[in-house]
Amino acid sequence: MNEGFEKIKKRHLVDTVIKSILIALSLGAFVFGAMLLIFKLLIIDFSPAYHLLISVGAAAICGVVCFFLLHKSALALARSLDEEFALGEKVQTMVRFKDDRSDMLALQRENAEETLKGIKTKKPIAKRFASALICLALSVCMLLPAVIVPRGVEEAPPPPPFSFTEDHEFAMNMLIEDIESRDSFNTETRDAIVAELRSLIDRLKSTHTLDGMYMNVIASIVKVDALVEEISTYKTVCVAIDKSENHDMKLIARSILNLQGYEFGGDLGDIRENYKGDTLDPKTNEVILTLTEKLSSLSTELVTKLATLTDYESETLTVGLGTFAAELASALEEENANKQQSLIDKAFENVSREVGEELTAQWNAKDARTDVISRLTVVFEIPKSMIPPLLGDALPTLSTSEGEGGSGDDTENGASGGYGEGNELFGSNDLIYDPFSEDGAKYVLYGEAYDDYYKTIEAILLDESVSTEAKEILREYFRKLSDGTKKN
Repeated sequence: MNEGFEKIKKRHLVDTVIKSILIALSLGAFVFGAMLLIFKLLIIDFSPAYHLLISVGAAAICGVVCFFLLHKSALALARSLDEEFALGEKVQTMVRFKDDRSDMLALQRENAEETLKGIKTKKPIAKRFASALICLALSVCMLLPAVIVPRGVEEAPPPPPFSFTEDHEFAMNMLIEDIESRDSFNTETRDAIVAELRSLIDRLKSTHTLDGMYMNVIASIVKVDALVEEISTYKTVCVAIDKSENHDMKLIARSILNLQGYEFGGDLGDIRENYKGDTLDPKTNEVILTLTEKLSSLSTELVTKLATLTDYESETLTVGLGTFAAELASALEEENANKQQSLIDKAFENVSREVGEELTAQWNAKDARTDVISRLTVVFEIPKSMIPPLLGDALPTLSTSEGEGGSGDDTENGASGGYGEGNELFGSNDLIYDPFSEDGAKYVLYGEAYDDYYKTIEAILLDESVSTEAKEILREYFRKLSDGTKKN
């Protein structure tokens, strides 16, 4: 093959590669720009990296296709040269018979070589790459606006509508009547809850969006929770008492935290057994603690801890427990053993009644709060995830563990906190078979099982899907269970 044709052939190969690359880049840029512009105008979320990958893929495919379409074989290139420069198939003959060594064809090849040297086969760059440059210009025309044009602002859809229906009003009125009929807790708090529910009705009548309804109902839920929390002094009182090192004080604190007035008297009845006389060592029958020491410790500790509740001096719980401490102190001054025991009995009876009634009132207030929250969320279909953490759901953690009241440690050592026999919080310290223990079925202390079942029932009572009748059955069952423990 002659040298001139080889140069033309190499130039053609280089031009084909450059054209293919330029057209491929142009198509890739065009595709990216077109997608970017469409997504911006239609306000569609897009991933630049993902679309760049699509554009690169389109460019790669385009480049390969363009190369095979534009590239010419040696014979095709020779044919185009003959046609373009009217060479009468000289170059074709030279290529077709390149391996023929005859004299005639050698002369013909020399003639063709001279002819190729005499013509100008190299064209200007603009003409050689005209098609590629046009594609590049089109891609720029698409890419620049796509980059410059800002993304459209999506118009917010209209908020979902809300209409306060007759069914809503009927349900709210029924709830108000239910709360008004409850006279078992603080009257001011009950009236405030009713006033808030009436205010909610008025607000909802002028609310026309779902978000507005959610905001108003949740605001009322938080308000009702705060109203009940304001009179729920049992939390602060039990925390203050629990700070004492006296074991019976801790048991009283825990009983108060349970917020069950009907159980409080039973718990104190168990504690009362510790003050029937001196605490004796079961082995040596020697006196470990005298009755005077125990009464003095309990009354003094109670007065000391209640003194820290400066903002709750006039609260029923504080007053009742303070009176209890004073009556125990008075019993200390009585020298006659029988009269002293009578005074102690009276002190325990009084505190059981006064504090128990107040705990019941606070429990009833909390129960009303729970019912209000439950019924509001059901009537207005409030998602649980929208309700913020409520104060009424938060409980303090006491220093005593859940099963400490009837633990084996207390009964093994007569001098340990409870001052001897009869100090089990639940009235029984027997081992029972619990098939639902966290660690699998096993024998556990009665007090531990009692706690676990109580927490389970409490969770059920807070479940709005459980009917009122079912809740009352569970409460009655637990009352009977508690009564049974007192008789053991």
